[in-house]
Amino acid sequence: MTQGQVRCAGERLMKQGRMKRSGERNRTLYEAIATSDDGPAAPQAPSATPSVPSAATIPGRILTLAKEKEGVILGELVADLNLPEDKVREECGRLIAEEELRMARRNGDSIYIVVGMA
Repeated sequence: MTQGQVRCAGERLMKQGRMKRSGERNRTLYEAIATSDDGPAAPQAPSATPSVPSAATIPGRILTLAKEKEGVILGELVADLNLPEDKVREECGRLIAEEELRMARRNGDSIYIVVGMA
């Protein structure tokens, strides 16, 4: 993972209330927050196969469209999903951070491509 991906994942965990930050600059500490009254959450081993978002969710729909069209521009996603551009851009950013989607250039346009596709 890149530093940006780690930072994005950390921010997402803090927004979800699953991690907290204390201290400043080089003395910053990050701590996982227990998810139940049973004590701290047990560390999870990485899954052998990454979880794929359901096609009924926005991320799942984005991935489906990107696969079907072998790459899709932001405007197409906005039109096909009937969602605001900032929401689509945010969801695409999450998928990039989770290494399920990547940006590429095709015919001078920035497009979103499913990771593993040419």
